[in-house]
Amino acid sequence: MKTLQFNVPTMRGQSLTIQEDILETFYPHFHRHQEAQLMWIKKGKGVLIVEDTLHPFKENDIFFLGANQPHVFKSASQDGFSNESRSVSIFFDPNGKLKSLFSLEEFESLNQFIYNNSRGFKVPDSYFSQIAERVCLLKSADQMDKLMHFFYL
Repeated sequence: MKTLQFNVPTMRGQSLTIQEDILETFYPHFHRHQEAQLMWIKKGKGVLIVEDTLHPFKENDIFFLGANQPHVFKSASQDGFSNESRSVSIFFDPNGKLKSLFSLEEFESLNQFIYNNSRGFKVPDSYFSQIAERVCLLKSADQMDKLMHFFYL
């Protein structure tokens, strides 16, 4: 499967991109982007293809995908017709605008976490409420508060 290089739309003066998608189906192309991605499936189900592995997904699953990790969320429905998808994604590039901040010693544990999980993972269900709450706070915040909520997340 050919991998497309995807450029995440960024807003000027922002080091994080928070994107909420409400679509008929999830983005259907196998792709990658330089940013790491935290994605909350708010509605929909299907199969996540990451590199050469398959992972079923459903409503309220949260996934962390490493930077440049090829992936696609393939929608599926029981009736074959309704595939509506809703998701919230947080994109960040630890080697981009955030690099100087991430190089501070106080962020060493965060750097290690990102490095050790560069192949991504599904967030355990037991963390869903905490993470969903943080994502909602981050989504509604602006400027410095957005960055603070990101680091708490």
